[in-house]
Amino acid sequence: MTAADTTTAKTAFVLVHGTGHGGWCWRFLAPILRAAGYNVYTPTLTGLGTSSHLLHELNRISLDIHVMDIANTLFYEDLSDVILVGHGYGGMIITGVAAKEPKRITPHPYSTYERSPAYS
Repeated sequence: MTAADTTTAKTAFVLVHGTGHGGWCWRFLAPILRAAGYNVYTPTLTGLGTSSHLLHELNRISLDIHVMDIANTLFYEDLSDVILVGHGYGGMIITGVAAKEPKRITPHPYSTYERSPAYS
């Protein structure tokens, strides 16, 4: 039995990139998840990646805006049973989304990565 076998047809992954990326950074992972039967969304945050032309609005772009970007993805795509995945700064965003939209997401573990000083 695979992980995909234990989830419902509505299960979706929403993959949230960090500050130096856009939704494109998931281009290798997304097809693997889709092949396993999941719906996968890789939105790009306001002011980053494909919307970096909005970076001049930096004084108006905040963590709250990025949380709203992802919350809006959940709303407008009518997603439920969502698994949120955050990379770097994306971890802060998915924390905010989990607080804002708890009924739309599945309970999820958190994993953090800290670079060892030996490799700095």
